[in-house]
Amino acid sequence: MEYNNVEYVQDIAFNDICDKMVIATSSRKIIIYKKIQEKSDCLLVSQEKEEKKRDKINKGENIFKLEDDNDTDSEKNKKPYSKGFISINSENQKANNKNNKSKTKKQKKERSKTPFLKKSTFNQTNNLNLKKMSLDNKEINNEFSDDLNNGSKINLELLFNEHQNTLFQKSKEFEYRWEKIKNFDVDGPVLRIQWANIEYGNLFACSGYNKWIYVFKEEKSDKISEWNHILIKIFSDAVMDISFLPNIYSLRLAALTLDGYLKILNFSIESWKSWEKMDIKIPKISNNGCTCLCCNPSNLDDLTIVIGCKINKKEKEKETNEINLLKKDSSKKLNKDVSNNNSLLKLIFFKEKSFPKIQSINDFSHKNDITDVDWANQNGRTYHMICSTSKDGKFIIWEINLFQEEKINEDNNFFTCKKIFEFNHNKPLWRCSFNESGIIASCIDEAGETFVFLKIGKNKFTKLDIQKTK
Repeated sequence: MEYNNVEYVQDIAFNDICDKMVIATSSRKIIIYKKIQEKSDCLLVSQEKEEKKRDKINKGENIFKLEDDNDTDSEKNKKPYSKGFISINSENQKANNKNNKSKTKKQKKERSKTPFLKKSTFNQTNNLNLKKMSLDNKEINNEFSDDLNNGSKINLELLFNEHQNTLFQKSKEFEYRWEKIKNFDVDGPVLRIQWANIEYGNLFACSGYNKWIYVFKEEKSDKISEWNHILIKIFSDAVMDISFLPNIYSLRLAALTLDGYLKILNFSIESWKSWEKMDIKIPKISNNGCTCLCCNPSNLDDLTIVIGCKINKKEKEKETNEINLLKKDSSKKLNKDVSNNNSLLKLIFFKEKSFPKIQSINDFSHKNDITDVDWANQNGRTYHMICSTSKDGKFIIWEINLFQEEKINEDNNFFTCKKIFEFNHNKPLWRCSFNESGIIASCIDEAGETFVFLKIGKNKFTKLDIQKTK
């Protein structure tokens, strides 16, 4: 994949199921790639070496490495001791062999008299013996002395490690490359790319600054595949972010505009090329504008969407002044309208045949525009997690507890929220995401530096050290 010096990637999206990748470039192009599997010329381990190692393992030859017969006794004694190898002086070995033989015969007789151990106890005793055999020891247990020839070496690293490594070592017989199969020119810069569920075929959508959404789909006819697309242009401002709804809602697309409106698009059953806006009255999300959104991926909950907003500095100053007054005089209450307008994170709750409910996260941890949000897969947890990044350099993970319909109170509060992790960076952060299991979260700054965090317990995350490769 080669680009011009001036060109750079604006967004990228993978589809692991169909092995496809879509890239949006700064030259206003949508490029579709396909993963191609080819045989590798250089194998990690050749077949001949594998066969030889297997034969040695079956014969037990690779446990011991014998020295060359051409080496003299003086040369053997001069060789320095190295970790992992235990050298045996041939002269001392001859002198001690007679005494060792008599001892081993007595040990064998005693063993023959003792009953057999159970499998569990045998494994325990065997493991204890292996632990006692340290690589740094310069002496070998007398039980092994009869099995050794003069001047032999025992490689204990092979004894413990090489068998398992050779048995489970994988050969790299194939390699992969990305091949460009199609490219399209679009009307304006692309902001986001999203793949739909695989049950609808190879279909993805992208949004842009020029108030549009492109939808692309691969259609096959007579064993020939062609990529077709349509243009949806029904928006009042730039479409900042898009997200396909969970599978239970069929093929529907949520679109968020810069002026603070959310629209749900539904495709026609007759053709995927006809999209229409659903008749759902959604109030304006924020007067300051919106930047990003993400849907709750769970099919067990009602549709819930988290939205990131822009900040209004003047209103933020008023809010901070009110909060300072509250600290001085606890009898006063914060104006709800002010707090809802200035909140940078909001959740929208959709219930069938009812008006959508909007509730803000009034934590006020972020001090600047929200750049990205992501909703983790629940995976059996009793609570949800979302993460957010901002221009203020903060990456925050939130715990969300959604209420059932009967528990929603008069103030239309349908969830409780608390901050469980915060990471501060000296540069603005632009993207964040969870992995499939929801135990790893990551974010990236404007310079491309990536930070990864691992969930080590309930409400506990730790930062992982990532080494940069050249």
